[in-house]
Amino acid sequence: MINKFIAIIILITSQLNAQLELDKKFSIYSFGEGGNLKMLYDRRQRPQALKEGNEIYIVYNGNKVNEDEKPKTMPIITSFNLKTKTFGNSYNLGSASSDHHYCPIIWADKKMKINVFYGAHNSQGIHLISKNKLSIGKSIKDWEKGTFLETPVSYPSFSTSAFGDIIYFRNGGHTTNWRYAQKKENEKYWTTIDIPTTDLDISGMFEWSSYHSYILSDDKKFMHIAFISYDDNKENNPGRYFNERYNSIVTNDYKYNLYYLKIDLQTQRAYNFLGKSLKLPIDLHTANKDCIIWNTEGRGSGIPPQIIEDKNGNPAFLHVITEESINKLQYYFVKFLNKKWTKSPIRSSNHQWNNADIILKKNKYHAYLITGDRVIKTRFDDAQKFLNQNGLKNWTKINELNGGYMDKHGGGQIEEWVSEDGVNWNFYKKIVPNNTSSEWRFNNIQFIKDRFGNQIKNAFIFYGWNNSKKIQTSGFLYLDN
Repeated sequence: MINKFIAIIILITSQLNAQLELDKKFSIYSFGEGGNLKMLYDRRQRPQALKEGNEIYIVYNGNKVNEDEKPKTMPIITSFNLKTKTFGNSYNLGSASSDHHYCPIIWADKKMKINVFYGAHNSQGIHLISKNKLSIGKSIKDWEKGTFLETPVSYPSFSTSAFGDIIYFRNGGHTTNWRYAQKKENEKYWTTIDIPTTDLDISGMFEWSSYHSYILSDDKKFMHIAFISYDDNKENNPGRYFNERYNSIVTNDYKYNLYYLKIDLQTQRAYNFLGKSLKLPIDLHTANKDCIIWNTEGRGSGIPPQIIEDKNGNPAFLHVITEESINKLQYYFVKFLNKKWTKSPIRSSNHQWNNADIILKKNKYHAYLITGDRVIKTRFDDAQKFLNQNGLKNWTKINELNGGYMDKHGGGQIEEWVSEDGVNWNFYKKIVPNNTSSEWRFNNIQFIKDRFGNQIKNAFIFYGWNNSKKIQTSGFLYLDN
């Protein structure tokens, strides 16, 4: 009887291990070449991929036209067939630019036409609409110009809500406000909501700014917004850049705290996490009083956190932030647990701009992290630029510089970490594309969505580059087998 019991345990264990190994199987397909920094953009500007039926449509910066370290690239569109596992036609949608902010985004409208928007950096950008339903055609001739917003746009990000399409964006330059526009199903034109969500420097905080990320709630009726704040300091006053925690001038490349704001998309009313009604736009004082989730006390990040709705329907955050020194960084999962915000460490990282992603699959949290044990600093680093421009001599907190322009916003290897409770995390697998080596770095992981805004749990994109003199770049499509 005991031996039979042991045999049953062994059988169950072997079956579980077999399932775990099956879950670890995946395929990666490469696309595009000649990309620049933000070949695929970070979470402030999304999406770059759209799934409809058996097709995944992807837009990116590529086909560089010169060999400079900061090359001019073009907005490119391509498609991938999930049945044949092959890429289709790819071609340019516009002229070349060295501004990586010009990276295109893509979505499908209610008429099943594909939309692409690119060229936005404190500008109106270019909006294209496919002439045929769910077809990218063969060339720019298969597209027509669309009517978009009549205001300067930076970091546009599209979503499909229960009340119409949404574009969230920064309305101009660094110290302007963040706001959103809506287009309801039967409307032809976009309507910009009059009152911004945030305008941090309107109450005497000169040049105070923020970076944002957002998702819609599962019912698509609310907007979950996360933001981080910083002194943009355009007058380059070294005193304003001084970080007491690290006893150093650190520049505006580091952003602080973690704030949360909830928007009811039907009424345009705003709330904090506890349900308190807030007056818009949010200034810095209100943010620090009513919106703060994590007072980081001088610990800095670059990219705003990724947001997810946890198992209880609450917003939770994947965040990378500095630790005991400016050159030590850690990923945290921040969730509301036992009536307080719990910050659970996952794994160390090598840059404040590493763009990871997180998703719930089979009732477990899966975090796909950009990792590395050596902090990346380049001669393009903002701190080094500030040092040179201001003639400062004693700069002890910056490591010996290495790397080039492509490393400016981070990059590293990809690891998958898993947790059942969001508190205890375990390494699951490493994700490495074929035909890449240890010299390759990857960044800007992005899960793919369908035209209704539903996340595809087994597919994401990212991009990478090597560190050779003649830099190679590529986009990658990840699929669970």
